[in-house]
Amino acid sequence: PDIVCALRASPALFSAPITPGTDLTVKWWMAGQPFPDAHWGPIIDYIAPCNGPCASISKTALQFVKIAEWGWIDNSTYAEGFWATNEMIAANGTWPIRIPAGLSPGEYVVRHELIALHVAFEAIGHGPYFTDGAEFYPQCVTIVVGGTGTKIVEGGIGAMELYRGDEPGLAINIHTSPNHPDYVIPGPPV
Repeated sequence: PDIVCALRASPALFSAPITPGTDLTVKWWMAGQPFPDAHWGPIIDYIAPCNGPCASISKTALQFVKIAEWGWIDNSTYAEGFWATNEMIAANGTWPIRIPAGLSPGEYVVRHELIALHVAFEAIGHGPYFTDGAEFYPQCVTIVVGGTGTKIVEGGIGAMELYRGDEPGLAINIHTSPNHPDYVIPGPPV
């Protein structure tokens, strides 16, 4: 359950108002310092409808749909390449999440996740659910969407079922080259 929104996460008592088609900007930091540069990896954003107040839904009942993903960018800066997490750090730890235009009004959970690949090589050859490897940093924000949109979020998946840990994008050695143009971002398609 800690992979859903974070270690010991519980439902928020407040949902931030937002207009569909606009950006929700999040900020990462660690005890007064930016997220570490050496945690190269993708950034993935999901959304799940609460079908009522988010304060009363169990995080394990949420069904997430991927709305955005960004992985390897180029071979500059580091021997491992320049990744979405490096771009977020360069933007002072901020990351914009576009809330889908036309989304129907209601409360939703936005799941924003950084995946650090600096020790992902440890999972190579060990099969699913190995205890070492890629590091997952999920966080959730509850929002209340206004407006008159009609798009419904359907066909999601529970966060505990998004990854196994042995996918090519999670069991990978990024230290062998700065070039990863074929990197496969884990999880379902956008």
